[in-house]
Amino acid sequence: MTEALKLQSHDDPLVKARKRQIFLAACRVLARKSFHQATVKEMALEAGLAAGSIYVYLQSKDDILLLLAESMIAELLRPLSRGVRRPQPRSPLPRPQAAISRRP
Repeated sequence: MTEALKLQSHDDPLVKARKRQIFLAACRVLARKSFHQATVKEMALEAGLAAGSIYVYLQSKDDILLLLAESMIAELLRPLSRGVRRPQPRSPLPRPQAAISRRP
């Protein structure tokens, strides 16, 4: 690995963009095959990357599972980041006496 790649941080916009590209490609591959049947090579090619270049951004195939889990957790937490909204109180139900007095 070159020094330039070693110095890239996880916050680097290029690294984030590549990981997203790999993540989306992995989702497409995993829509067709199970995780165990899918290969890293397939995911890399689906992302438009050379087969081995995926390892610049991920250490192993298991890291793709981590990306999927992080995405799912972020999706679940998104409503919380906007603030939990409490349900508005409902209007009171009609009083039983009013219902009884309307009988024929």
